[in-house]
Amino acid sequence: MIQLFMKRSGSPAIVPLHFPASHDAMTEAVSRLDEASRTGKTEIVEIKSVIANLPSYLSGLDPDSRTQLAQLNQLSSIIAKMDSRERNIYAGALDGSSINDLSDMIRVAEQVPDYILIPNVNSDVTLGRYVAVAGQIQGDPRFPEAAWPYLDFAKIGAEYYADHGGAYRAAKSVLQDVYALDEEHAEAVRELEQLWAEGYTVAAHQLGKFYRDDLSTMRDHEKAERWFRLSAEAGNDFSEYALGKLLLSQKRTAEALRWLDKAAGHGNQFAQYRLGKLYLAGESVKKDVRKALEYLTAAAEQGNSFAQYTLGKLYLLGRDVEQDREQAREWFTRSAAQGNQYAQFFLDRFDQFRDPSVMLAATKLLHHMSRIFRDNSVPPHNPAGIRIDSKRRTRLMEKRMAIGHKADDHEEQVSYQQTM
Repeated sequence: MIQLFMKRSGSPAIVPLHFPASHDAMTEAVSRLDEASRTGKTEIVEIKSVIANLPSYLSGLDPDSRTQLAQLNQLSSIIAKMDSRERNIYAGALDGSSINDLSDMIRVAEQVPDYILIPNVNSDVTLGRYVAVAGQIQGDPRFPEAAWPYLDFAKIGAEYYADHGGAYRAAKSVLQDVYALDEEHAEAVRELEQLWAEGYTVAAHQLGKFYRDDLSTMRDHEKAERWFRLSAEAGNDFSEYALGKLLLSQKRTAEALRWLDKAAGHGNQFAQYRLGKLYLAGESVKKDVRKALEYLTAAAEQGNSFAQYTLGKLYLLGRDVEQDREQAREWFTRSAAQGNQYAQFFLDRFDQFRDPSVMLAATKLLHHMSRIFRDNSVPPHNPAGIRIDSKRRTRLMEKRMAIGHKADDHEEQVSYQQTM
């Protein structure tokens, strides 16, 4: 999906690297660059992508940065799952968004379902013509052809964009701002409720997230459930998943499993991973290793690094499944390529884990370390809505990402922890 062509300064040899890339592929590319020159700086000669305008946004990529390469791998994995229509949407969304780094590119890629693609619309004028002539104004009939010469298409297009895409992103931004006042949150809620009433169904998911998460004094799980349910019934698989998780936290297991299963059936990798972990551990459901493997493998094949890590650990340990070191290595490699440091830990010491007792000891140690890490990183529950310093919040997010989480993995900020 993305191809880098690299060289070392002082050497003419060009080394290609195709993303998504496995850990072995990255290691091989570095070895080939080292053979050409061990002292020169790595330079990018050319970038190719199925997203035509993406190379221009990657012009500042540092090929010597492991962090950036891991992010590029993550972005490539998301793009790999897009169809041609979604790729076109992504290309347009990049040009219409503020892009500063790879994190922004990943964020926009994950928001592709929030966008709609209108063919041949590339300006306020063409959008206004589409809205007015095609009868897309909510509740209004098509404008008769005789009225077209008198219509200000540019103004119609600008207002439609502000009332829909622009208003949605603005309201979403306010709801995610921990420094926003409750009055500002309330106004953003009214904006999204209006968008929902006009048929902009993704607004309901954002309302559900806002009422679920502890960002203001307006936290209300009953309202969160209502909005997630409305969005889920409209076909949003992330809302199906979020509703399932919310119901699971309330011990409403049967209904929760129905929504999680529906989300998993719609290809939601987070629901697949969650169900895999439930059936593997026998939490709230009867333990079923066969089902667990089906769900975990489905999530892992979609690029879920948590599921990849879990499968690697399962096949290496050989307790619930037959031991298979080759599969273990493969899943650890794919997870580590996305920046999962625990998967990388096992890869670096793979040959030391032939004895299951050593593997168990290392797993318990990592689990203990993760608990210490979590205890030091999670702020106390704050029903009063006290604001957290933005720099501290950034550091907390960085800590979560260090144990394998994405910046926005559609999970609750506190309760979603990876089991070592």
